[in-house]
Amino acid sequence: MLKISTLMIILPLLGACSAVLMIPDMELVKDESAAYQDGYKAGCSSGFVAGGSLVHKFKRDGARLKEADYNQGWKKGYRQCKSDFREMCKSKAIISKADLYCADVKQQGLHKEEE
Repeated sequence: MLKISTLMIILPLLGACSAVLMIPDMELVKDESAAYQDGYKAGCSSGFVAGGSLVHKFKRDGARLKEADYNQGWKKGYRQCKSDFREMCKSKAIISKADLYCADVKQQGLHKEEE
């Protein structure tokens, strides 16, 4: 019986956590080249990490950095998503499990850092 009760508590929390996972807004770069979009997506994931996310991965294709579009897209995605993540963590409106992802950012004082 205890196992069922625990499961009933944990399952909704897992759903809340997945709703918090931020993803790149590819609509912003829909008119750019495929290389730029690839770079933006990788840079964005890396920017979330730099912003303090514990659930994203740093991504950068070293061989493709020589491609101007990929490189520019990566830089844009990195800056945009790092900023977005930190803004989310500064927000007073955060509810539910988003605070778990921002706790480390707040603890380190990164949410106050000026770029």
